[in-house]
Amino acid sequence: MAPAIVNCAGAWSGQFSPVPVPTRPIKGQMLALVADRRNLVRHVIRGNGVYVIPRADGRIVIGATVEDVGFDKRVDTETIQRMHQAAAVLVPQLGEARMLEDWAGLRPCAPDKLPIMGKTSLEGYYVSTGHYRDGILLAPIAAMLMTQVVQGRPTEIEFSDFGPLRF
Repeated sequence: MAPAIVNCAGAWSGQFSPVPVPTRPIKGQMLALVADRRNLVRHVIRGNGVYVIPRADGRIVIGATVEDVGFDKRVDTETIQRMHQAAAVLVPQLGEARMLEDWAGLRPCAPDKLPIMGKTSLEGYYVSTGHYRDGILLAPIAAMLMTQVVQGRPTEIEFSDFGPLRF
């Protein structure tokens, strides 16, 4: 048996946990475009219910919906088209951009929309989930903090307000 287990299963964290982890999945639909001009968009643009993100490989990512629909990862064509049109209002040339792909992801959301991180009531069982829309941004700091907690070291940042025992 492992001396420590960290439940970092995202939207699925509450599905198998031996202790309550109150997360629910929040769906986000996105699409990726390729424009004729490589540097058409140079920075993140927000507006009209969408954001536009340029990627180093030339893709332009458009995101994202926030849908409380359970574990449904289906993509809705009308929603994707609406997002594409909203992006074209911000950057008109995106209306002519070629769509590469569309997808939906599931974000883990806690009841208070804050991360759930730290020791649980079960010895050796830790949780790091519920990062909602900021998971990719918080992953490095969450990994550092959870490593410190699991190793029994003082943390560089106080984060006890995010502890799983608050529920």
